[in-house]
Amino acid sequence: MPDMRAVASLINRALGMWGYRIARTGRAMSSEPYSPLFQHRRVTDVDGLVARARGIPGMLGEDSARFLYALCYAQQLKGDVVEIGSWQGYSTSFLARAVAESGNGRMYAVDHFGGNAGKEKEYVVGKPDLSDLRQKFQENMRHQGLDQTVKLLPVSSREAAGHLRQEAARIRFLFIDGDHSREGVQRDVDLFFPFLMKNSIVVFDDCTPGAPGVLAAVDELFRAKRFEKAFTYPNTLVAIVGQESA
Repeated sequence: MPDMRAVASLINRALGMWGYRIARTGRAMSSEPYSPLFQHRRVTDVDGLVARARGIPGMLGEDSARFLYALCYAQQLKGDVVEIGSWQGYSTSFLARAVAESGNGRMYAVDHFGGNAGKEKEYVVGKPDLSDLRQKFQENMRHQGLDQTVKLLPVSSREAAGHLRQEAARIRFLFIDGDHSREGVQRDVDLFFPFLMKNSIVVFDDCTPGAPGVLAAVDELFRAKRFEKAFTYPNTLVAIVGQESA
């Protein structure tokens, strides 16, 4: 097999007579989330965001993360973005980047960093008692350059809703990925839906037979005709709210 570097060098010498040169176009580097295709516009390279976030522990697939970013970034409705259940900030990084790049609203991350009841072991990153989760989340946001974009509410959903009320938040995009029990999902619906506007987007993660509580709560919302439109992609339901809740 010929030495490809030598071949490339020979071709470049030949092309050099006409002022041309061939060069390898690499994948987007994790430190640069903007597309190298456009010199004069900051066009986000979503694959670059995926590469940049790979060091963050997460339970969301890369394709789902791409789609989450796209939904939030392209949304025209003006308002805030709220994520319930952030863990180490993998999904947070995509939502926060969408907020920062679109200049649309504030980004709130809600997590008490105690894991779901009975499943605490699934949330261990370092310390078995989960006492390092909040610190690691904040470190991840700093590493992503998003610590000034994300407003962390390290409290229960009920306390977080109180903070949003004080700040007169209006939610355009709500990502529900907290307590997966039926009671937990219903509690988050009751607490955060009053902040939604007509045409807000609500995304339910883990909307699968493996999380029957999520399915049951979502089915109740359909029966109550709370959604204008809805569609699914793997493990996820996306719904458009048909009317304001408050």
